[in-house]
Amino acid sequence: MVDSFSSAAPYSFEIDGKPYTLPGLSFGDIDTVADAMSGDVGEQLKAARAILFSRADKRTIDAIKSLGVGALGNLFRKWAGVEPGDLSSSPEPSAPTDAS
Repeated sequence: MVDSFSSAAPYSFEIDGKPYTLPGLSFGDIDTVADAMSGDVGEQLKAARAILFSRADKRTIDAIKSLGVGALGNLFRKWAGVEPGDLSSSPEPSAPTDAS
């Protein structure tokens, strides 16, 4: 018998009441996320922004650009399923849409 696996579930969220979706992160993204979370707050935000923008479509990027610093960091942590210093958790695939 062959097991079937799918890639990580997309992450859905809202900005100003409008829905957006980011592609799910895979096991291969762990090092990228770990690096993003390892620096000081300024470095974390720059890395989070770069990672988000590299994976989002133009509409989602435009919406993310409207976020403040705290909301950007919060969005990244929820999408990646981690808190600073914690790479053991992952987002729930069936989690309801998060308002940011």
